[in-house]
Amino acid sequence: MSIEDLRDLPQGTAFPADLCIVGAGVAGFAIALQFIGTDVRVVMVESGGHEPDAAIDELSEIESTGTRRAPQSETRTRVVGGTSSLWSGRCGVFDPIDYAARPWVPYTGWPISEQDVQPYYDRAGAMLGLGPSNYRGAPADAIDAVRDRPWDRSVFEPVVFQFSVHDRDHQEVLRPFVADGVDGAEHIGVLQHAGAPKPTHFGEAYSSLLESAANITLLTNATATELVTDVDGGRVSGVEVASLDGHRATMLAPTVVLCCGGIDNARLLLASRRTNAGGVGNRHDTVGRFLTDHPFTEIASYHGEGSTALRRRLGHRWLARDGVRHVYSMGARLSTERQRAEGLLNGAVHIVERGSKGSALREAKEIVDEVRRHGIDPGRAVSLARVAARPDKLGHAAYERYVLNRPSLAQPDRVQFGCVVEQVPDPDSRVTLSSQLDRLGMPRANVCWMIADDEFESMVRIAELFEAELRRLGFELPDQTPWRERGVHTWRASVHDMAHPMGATRMSTDPRNGVVDRNCQVHGVDGLFVAGSSVFTTSGYMNPTLMLLALSLRLADHLQNVVRSDRPSVVVGAGGPSNGASAPIETTFDAATAATDVVVPGALRVLRVGIVGAGARVRGSHLPVLRALHDEFDVVGIVGGPNSGLGEVEERTGVRAFASAVELVAATKPDLLIVAVTIGAVDDTVPQMVDLGVPLLFETPFSWNVRTGRASLDRIRSAGRLVAVCEQTPFLPIEQLRQQLIELGLLGRVHLVQNDGAYYDHHGIGALRRLLGGGRRPVRVVATRTDLASGGDNQLTGTVFYDDGATLHHRSAHAGSPGTVTIQGSTAYMIDDTLFAVHDEERFESTTKREMVDGRLAALVLRTPDGEVRWANPFADHGLDDDQIGVATVLRGMRDAVLFDVDPPYPAAEGLLDMDMITAFGYSADRDAAPIALPRNARLERLKVADLSEFTSKLRSRLGR
Repeated sequence: MSIEDLRDLPQGTAFPADLCIVGAGVAGFAIALQFIGTDVRVVMVESGGHEPDAAIDELSEIESTGTRRAPQSETRTRVVGGTSSLWSGRCGVFDPIDYAARPWVPYTGWPISEQDVQPYYDRAGAMLGLGPSNYRGAPADAIDAVRDRPWDRSVFEPVVFQFSVHDRDHQEVLRPFVADGVDGAEHIGVLQHAGAPKPTHFGEAYSSLLESAANITLLTNATATELVTDVDGGRVSGVEVASLDGHRATMLAPTVVLCCGGIDNARLLLASRRTNAGGVGNRHDTVGRFLTDHPFTEIASYHGEGSTALRRRLGHRWLARDGVRHVYSMGARLSTERQRAEGLLNGAVHIVERGSKGSALREAKEIVDEVRRHGIDPGRAVSLARVAARPDKLGHAAYERYVLNRPSLAQPDRVQFGCVVEQVPDPDSRVTLSSQLDRLGMPRANVCWMIADDEFESMVRIAELFEAELRRLGFELPDQTPWRERGVHTWRASVHDMAHPMGATRMSTDPRNGVVDRNCQVHGVDGLFVAGSSVFTTSGYMNPTLMLLALSLRLADHLQNVVRSDRPSVVVGAGGPSNGASAPIETTFDAATAATDVVVPGALRVLRVGIVGAGARVRGSHLPVLRALHDEFDVVGIVGGPNSGLGEVEERTGVRAFASAVELVAATKPDLLIVAVTIGAVDDTVPQMVDLGVPLLFETPFSWNVRTGRASLDRIRSAGRLVAVCEQTPFLPIEQLRQQLIELGLLGRVHLVQNDGAYYDHHGIGALRRLLGGGRRPVRVVATRTDLASGGDNQLTGTVFYDDGATLHHRSAHAGSPGTVTIQGSTAYMIDDTLFAVHDEERFESTTKREMVDGRLAALVLRTPDGEVRWANPFADHGLDDDQIGVATVLRGMRDAVLFDVDPPYPAAEGLLDMDMITAFGYSADRDAAPIALPRNARLERLKVADLSEFTSKLRSRLGR
């Protein structure tokens, strides 16, 4: 990559390119990185340089005429890396309901669903240095780990926030305590975090990667001042840029992506008025409208430390992966059931701790270090005495840190409980152009951010529900902040933004209600795209960075098929160069010759796959799927059974055969091994495969013998191996549609799931458990056995009882049984593919339709009281059957787990739990339906003497003794 400074170039220089990216922040870097090693010529222009410059940052100043906003100087900087140089690193994803059209919230409904964005979460997470993708469901429960006093899931669901890691080898604490903020930015401090590592700065992290790409140029100190289009404004042809010292240039490109930020994307579109007084892409006066942000309100607080138990519930967690400590925190989000029942906006509660004192352990360490360096004096003696007076606090903090391996609690002066809600999309909340001009002659943005009464009313209700939940669970109640009694007008005057501007170039199907389409192309303007939070149709309550990055990667994939590699002609749009600049001087650069071995975080590559086993399952399922997805997987070798010759295996599979897995791994260096051996060999094979040191995907079951399976799982964990199970049943098309309905809250709170002969044993258990969702603990099973007339077989029928009253009924499939699956929720139920509900006091019934194109499944579509719910088949081009789609879903998820260091779709522990339940059914049936407690043979974890010794040693070392 060449890095050029506009101020060093001749006046009027023209840069021909295939793709111009305006802005070198998170979105701009994400898109540019995906073009490394291609023949697409990319130029990325950035308003600033590599270091902050107050004069350049001043270009971001706004005229605020609506609800007050935090100073731009505190929330925005124009520098390579953009606002990633300022942010806290807090990340999370939107809820499925955030994408949905909701009758009680006007202007809702994205043109895309979570299904379209979900494949990009892990890719985005890899760029942000995130750990395992614990966003919701069972993985979230692993982070939450709450068994005592759980939330009432009909009211609140746990939500996971994770913090970005900039450098795996340099995990410094950026800001260990929340800043008090500056005047006019009282709530910006809530963006800071305690004990988390430095978050990813895209300029520092990724500039060196781009330097190896000969097809990419970064032009600094180049502020975009005008989008160049044809005379009708229907096609973009370039971008004009300027520096503060008067240098100007033109980027000539048939494809342009705006990555200027939540406000400046709209500002640049509106300010490009050469061919249309209303700006570019603004035929329907939609540019700049529907501006949203995240209003934050303190709903309660402790003065002092308050409840340790509640702070631990909502506080930080650590999870280590490959030597990197990943930091998470928890919140409580309003359930979809409650949102639908009461017509509320989506929102969540989290805590913010303010003060200047760390944990007792940190305080003791700091004092001891002071004494060792400078000796004792009266002040230090008092400090030592204060610490010594509370040995319980010191011991507890050390126990948490060194034994439980979690961050010990700080000693705050105040603990805030903050509520963030989404905003109702409002066309009158908008960005327009001010009469004020900046130093480049561009109109400043006039930001009229508006907050509706709905936000206040939803916050009031969330605060009431949160207080009721704390009371029910027996937590020490915090003091209620008197904001509710002051009324909506006083509240609105006290609120300001969280520096998350969104929606001003929102995504929409209808250009009358938005600016860009589902692929982020500006309606009616060929070649012009927008990336960043400004394309969000709705705002949700979650920090936007991970979401905007995922959408940017999705756009980059789309652009791979859109960008034209032919050189554009050197033509400046109608009117010629602005501000009297001379005719442009063309510069050229060769087509890409970048090295292709550069590893780009978030970029996909073909996964090398080896297979152990050559039976019917491999030949009928895995190999057809892998061959259909040949651009994602490369089958490098196969191992047949002990009685099969190499030639025979190669003839049957068409794959190079090896005599053993050891030989296959040594010769081909696969990224992943698929293991599909005979039933009798399963339990003996797992340990052998684990020792190979390669990520593993086992066919079901993971283990026939649960005790052996537990030993294998312990071995996997101690070896730190990535091992999963190819349990495809929960990922069949109909199961994925059912999961969508549950996540959207259309069934209410699910309390019963039943497999009545539709699925066989562990497959059925796996599907039902996923439908029940996370946060539930199975406590016992009861089962019976029925002898079948045919063949002397018998059939198990069992029930799993959960701690919250939910039940799972399972009757295993057998020959000749048609079978049904039933899901019973609090507001609706579903039998097989038919939904039953009550809507407008009348019975509602709708059956799922299979949408076929050229004989291939394109989608499953179900009419609901809220409109259609659609599951789009991501493998529609490959002609896979339903079972193969399930397998393909698991394989694609396993590819992401290998490439991006995230959790697989179905970890080995999940497969073992399925077999544990089936085995418990057998025990119960053999004992005349006696209840069997779960988990079976659970061992209490006790602190061993060795642990105490290690703990004491670490504590003494920490204190310098």
